[in-house]
Amino acid sequence: MAAAARSTGMVGKKPRKAYTITRPRERWTADEHDRFLHALVLFGRDWKRIEAFVVSKTSTQIRSHAQKHFIKAQKLGLPTPAPHPRPATVGFLATP
Repeated sequence: MAAAARSTGMVGKKPRKAYTITRPRERWTADEHDRFLHALVLFGRDWKRIEAFVVSKTSTQIRSHAQKHFIKAQKLGLPTPAPHPRPATVGFLATP
């Protein structure tokens, strides 16, 4: 067993924790989706503010819903807000 772990580069790695569902999956109601769309116009991609506006969904659920919403909108040719600019990390700032 140890030889197999060494050959795959898995020495010293912890085994993955089992996936557990902490909350049952819930469908978004029409009201929640309307609140999401309104908050998206008001706050852009500020997920914490959208979470406070929608109230009944977590930030993670909102990000997941937004990802699916943007993919669907793109397929239908609808306008989507520009992606949030990511700040540059220190490692990439070095000049040659």
